[in-house]
Amino acid sequence: MSNAVKYLVSLAGAAALVGGVMTSALASRPLAELASFHNLNGNQNVTGVLHVRKNETVYGNFFVKGRQEIYKGLLIRANGLNVTGGIKSDGLSLSGTLNGTDGVFSGGLNVTNALTAGSISSTGKIAGNGMDAGAGGLTTSGGITAGSAGVTTGGKVTASGGVDAGSGTITTSGTVNASNIAAGNIVVTGLLDLSHATINGASSLLSNLTTLTIGSMTGTTSPLTLQENGKTAQIGVDAAGNVTASSLSTTGDVTVGGNLNVHGTTNFNAANLTASSLTAPNATGTTSPGALSLTGNGITLNGATSVNGALTANSGLSLGNASDLTFSTTTSSSGASAGHVNANGDKDVAGAVTVTVQAGAVQTGGYSATVTFTKPFASQPIVTVTALQDPDPNGAAAPKVWVTPQTNNGQYTGFTLHYVPNSVATVPLQYAIAYGYHVIGS
Repeated sequence: MSNAVKYLVSLAGAAALVGGVMTSALASRPLAELASFHNLNGNQNVTGVLHVRKNETVYGNFFVKGRQEIYKGLLIRANGLNVTGGIKSDGLSLSGTLNGTDGVFSGGLNVTNALTAGSISSTGKIAGNGMDAGAGGLTTSGGITAGSAGVTTGGKVTASGGVDAGSGTITTSGTVNASNIAAGNIVVTGLLDLSHATINGASSLLSNLTTLTIGSMTGTTSPLTLQENGKTAQIGVDAAGNVTASSLSTTGDVTVGGNLNVHGTTNFNAANLTASSLTAPNATGTTSPGALSLTGNGITLNGATSVNGALTANSGLSLGNASDLTFSTTTSSSGASAGHVNANGDKDVAGAVTVTVQAGAVQTGGYSATVTFTKPFASQPIVTVTALQDPDPNGAAAPKVWVTPQTNNGQYTGFTLHYVPNSVATVPLQYAIAYGYHVIGS
């Protein structure tokens, strides 16, 4: 641009100089003498005004040390206009290309066709019927408003004041960073950075998506955060490829086509739970299910209930509606199987008690042994005892055997087994008789 302006100034100065020479010549010499062609090998000074009615040709350099004014325009046909300083003009029309190392426009620059530059810096507003930033991208400290023409760039779009494409389209294969983005369509083949963005109307934004990738394959933290009602929920993917959520709540139905694995505590607020199968998660370090715990102020099982493994009831097990507890036996190629009631060391259910009969005269009231329950019964339980050996090794008469309850503060804390031999009055040798018992609360 500097060389073009330099040539413009030189040409205008030449016109003024020659015009001055011709005016002086006309004033001092007859017109007939000046009508012929003249070569000036030396210097020519014109004090007045130089008027040239036809053409003026300068083959060398044309210098103007003062001010040069052109009223009707300047046409440059050949090598362009070189200007070392600047150009000041009410208007500048170019039918060709304007090339400049650096250009500063204090007013406005209107370009009818395309404007191509390595960089454009403007303290004012840049308006156009379309903007193609190419691979270099588009950066502004203000906003970008493109109207219906849209914004297209293969580079990065950065606007601290926001990007507004109106009903047009924002298209980029790079990244878009802006405080606000508005457009009829946004097409991004690269990265759309929304890490600090708030999206309004997300339902309409996501309705036409064919694919959506959030986060990165190398990430280890949840890439999506949802905020509402003063709460925050994070959604991510664990190392096994499962979708994870900090918490999940639904007011509608949830349908699971595969298995539903719950590693924490599951709370059901619904009145009923319907399932064909409930399986506890595998125990740590094994491929077998661990313990399954059901907790409630009361658990009601309607219909037939089959328990294939161990059933543990920590708060009691009640059979209502005249239900029965039925054990079955099965026979297969691997052998017969049957169900048992096992006390498992709980002496409140079943156990053994031993009565020792000392040698000598039979004691008044006989002999006894006491069993203390681990947990007292609220009402008197039913205790049944059975001799585990010959109840009277010294004779044929059966001894007298009975039990009496032990109580404390209105609770039944145990029972005492009483034994009186009937065959002899004097016991020749000390002996012990073991009795098995089982207890059922009444």
